[in-house]
Amino acid sequence: VLRGHILPVYAVTFHPDGKRFASAGGDAMIKLWDTTIGAELFSLQGHDAPVGRLQFDAEGKRLASCGTVRGTIIWDLETRKIIDRLKPNGGFVFTPDLTTGVFAFSTGAIGFFDVKANKTVDQGNLGLNGIHALDMNSTARIVAISGSDDAIQVIDRKTSSTLVIHRGHIGPARRVILRADARKLVSAGDDGSVRIWNVPDPNEATPYSQHHEHIVTAVAFSQDSTLLASGDYLGSIAVWNSQTGKREQILGSHYLRRKSQPIPLEIDDIWVILFPG
Repeated sequence: VLRGHILPVYAVTFHPDGKRFASAGGDAMIKLWDTTIGAELFSLQGHDAPVGRLQFDAEGKRLASCGTVRGTIIWDLETRKIIDRLKPNGGFVFTPDLTTGVFAFSTGAIGFFDVKANKTVDQGNLGLNGIHALDMNSTARIVAISGSDDAIQVIDRKTSSTLVIHRGHIGPARRVILRADARKLVSAGDDGSVRIWNVPDPNEATPYSQHHEHIVTAVAFSQDSTLLASGDYLGSIAVWNSQTGKREQILGSHYLRRKSQPIPLEIDDIWVILFPG
């Protein structure tokens, strides 16, 4: 047991060498520890409010510390001095090289940040009722976010789409962590449980997708439940393999048929043939 903080500990993270780790908490202090001898190496002081998250860069030479109120600091661990203070005051998660960050506010706003330029490059609001935790994969493409309810949302930044929404906690998840390959997600919640979730591969088509371009108005299983038919508002009908979610046929596509049929228009006894599109 290592003791050093005088208030609750809110963040711990291991150094890439596995022999050291950093801790921070309500006392606004950051402490570096040696796990082999169980002793404190040194402390960093620069925040004037609790620190909620810590992250080493891939080489272990820099450390990012995220204050719960007043911004994020990048530290040089060799000189133990501040390299930079980042402008947004929300919670930050970085890529391994600390060049790109994703930040979030309790209001539901989320944005991406260019650390070198010290400016926001993309920002929006997901419509969430508060954001309690977030994590991002190493390429800054996949982001996991938990809101004030029990929902955990995983988004694909490249396609601006939601990959999956997981529910299971009673109340919000206070921590979400993506596995290195972004195919698994761990969450810890107010209900005292830790859960592991699957994350779809963003490079693979989502089951029952990439066909309908409008509201789906009808669905039905075949008698043996091996097939699923779906029809949409534009008159397009697709038949899917219910086990794989892959489309097998297009049947009775009224919309496509209408697009290929000429539409006659009568003007003063002169017929003009128009083709849509």
